[in-house]
Amino acid sequence: MRVAVTGANGFVGQALTERLEANHVDTIGLVRPGRHNGVATLRQTDYRDKNQLRAHLSGCHTVIHLIGKAHSKSANAWQDYCAVNVDLTLEIATAALMAGARRFIYLSSIKALGENTPKGRPFDYATTPHPQDNYGKSKLAAEHELQQFFKDTAVELIIVRPPLIWGKNPKGNLASLLKWAKRGIPLPLAGIQNQRHWVSIDLLCEFLTYLAISRENLAELPPLLIADPAPLSTSDAIQKMARANNVPLKMFSLSMRAWKILQHIPLARNSARKLSGNLEVDATQTNELTGWQPAPAQQEQVPLRKEHTPPC
Repeated sequence: MRVAVTGANGFVGQALTERLEANHVDTIGLVRPGRHNGVATLRQTDYRDKNQLRAHLSGCHTVIHLIGKAHSKSANAWQDYCAVNVDLTLEIATAALMAGARRFIYLSSIKALGENTPKGRPFDYATTPHPQDNYGKSKLAAEHELQQFFKDTAVELIIVRPPLIWGKNPKGNLASLLKWAKRGIPLPLAGIQNQRHWVSIDLLCEFLTYLAISRENLAELPPLLIADPAPLSTSDAIQKMARANNVPLKMFSLSMRAWKILQHIPLARNSARKLSGNLEVDATQTNELTGWQPAPAQQEQVPLRKEHTPPC
């Protein structure tokens, strides 16, 4: 069985190709020209070249699509997100269908459901999507487009919605926090008692590998949730990140009143909500839906691993 992975040089892509090859899966890693991975058999690919892309996907049973745009500061941010997360995704889906793939796995995001949850009321399979930012909205739009595109085909579409993925050298808010910590700047995160679910890179890649090579019929599944068994507070998470990156960490406490005030200040609103808010995920139904059982070692929190270059 041959499996193709787009964005094979990225954080998830590199870890996933390592796991696939360790399981003796014939793996093709797709990357933009000039990019490297060092593990999978790489095919440098112009993703916009339909003929080249189709040729690279020829003979693949499964295509795992990891490429996504998570950040944009452009005045045309919505168009930027859609160009990658929706339009490019559909082009790759078209090439996969034309190449004869039987399964298409799309790495979406928990942000397709929303940004925060009331404490003790996690996102689950009954949650109605209500994304809050352009990234989440574009991921949900891509899900809908893929569902329509593959609706009357023989291709099994599988959508996976992970929360933030554990790893060294993170992006976004966590990356900024670690930069400040490296400079010796105390962070106002001590004492935050929120509940947020994360997913380790190892658990996610184990799950994606199972989906890629499973002999089960995985057609007509709802978008799948995946998360580590237990949530962590932001303060616990940043401490683990700091230890994994060998960064000395100083923290102090802000009152919850101060955090609530920050959540109403336009420039600080989004960051404050993410750092102090809850985002719980109930993924317990996933095993029943897919037949997957995580390896015993994955039942506990796994070590963080190094993040590499963005997927291309």
